[in-house]
Amino acid sequence: MRPWRTPFDGMPQRRFPIRIGAYGAPYLRISINDRPVELMLDTGNLTGLSLSPATARRLKLPRVGEWTSYGSDGQTRGRFPVVRAERVEILGATFTDQRCYVLDNDRIPGLIGPRYLLNRRFTVDYRAGWLAVADSAAWVAPADGDALPLIPVTRLPGMIVVEGSVNERPVLVQLDTGKSRACIDPSLVAELGLAADPRGAAIDRLTLGTRTFTIASAKIVSFAGISEGLAAPILVGVGSDVLSQFTWSVDYPAERFVLWRDARNAQKPETPTTGTRARP
Repeated sequence: MRPWRTPFDGMPQRRFPIRIGAYGAPYLRISINDRPVELMLDTGNLTGLSLSPATARRLKLPRVGEWTSYGSDGQTRGRFPVVRAERVEILGATFTDQRCYVLDNDRIPGLIGPRYLLNRRFTVDYRAGWLAVADSAAWVAPADGDALPLIPVTRLPGMIVVEGSVNERPVLVQLDTGKSRACIDPSLVAELGLAADPRGAAIDRLTLGTRTFTIASAKIVSFAGISEGLAAPILVGVGSDVLSQFTWSVDYPAERFVLWRDARNAQKPETPTTGTRARP
C-alpha cells in the first residue's frame, strides 16, 4: 500500500479503501483467520470486534464464552456468544487470539470498533472512499481545520466524545459512525422545548467547532448508560448522516478530533437521505 499524505500534518499515512454501505456507514475489508470479511467501521462499538451469527458460523469460529450487550441507555439487550479468532489482520496490523462478540441479528456482517485504532491517528473521508492511519504521536495544530479536545472516557476507552452545542446550549456529543442518523437525549428535547413527533426531534443548530448543521429529525434516545462517570452527560449522538459531510480525523495520542475545512467538504451531499444538511 503506497503512503498517502493528508492535510493533517504532512506526515505519511497508510490508506485503506472504504465502501459506504448499509445505514450510510463506512465498511472495511479485513482478514479473519486468513479469510476476507467486510465489516462496518462503528466508532460506537466499544467491545472491539463484533460478528453477526451468520459470519461467525461461516468462519467456523469456536465459542469460548458469553457476553452481555447493553444499549446507550444502560439497559441490557441480552446475552450472546463470544467466539475466538486465531488471527485478525486489520488496518495494517495483525492481532492474535482475538475474542469476537456475536451480535443478536444478521442485518450487518459485523462491526469494527475503535479499539483497533487506539494510540493511533486516523482520518476518514467518506466521499473519497478512504481511511488513512498513522502511528506517529507527533501533533501539529491544523491551519485548515477545527481541532476539538476529546473528552476522556476512562470507562469506555476509544469512545469519541467532544463538546458542541445545540441551539447555543453547550452539550457533550458522541461521534458514532454506526449511527445512521443523529440522536438526542429526551432530557435535552424537554429542556429546549424542541419540536418532536414519534419519529424524532428537530434540531435547528447543531454546532461542532465552526460547522453548524440542521437536523430535520434526530432520533430520541437516552445516553444515560454511556454517560456514567462523566462530569456532564452525553446529550447528542452524531452519526454517519453528519460525519459523511466533511473529512475528519481522530488523534488518540494528542486527544483531538479534527474537522477539516476545504471546498469539497463545504458542498452539500448530492443525494441527502437523512434530513440532515450542513450550514455554511
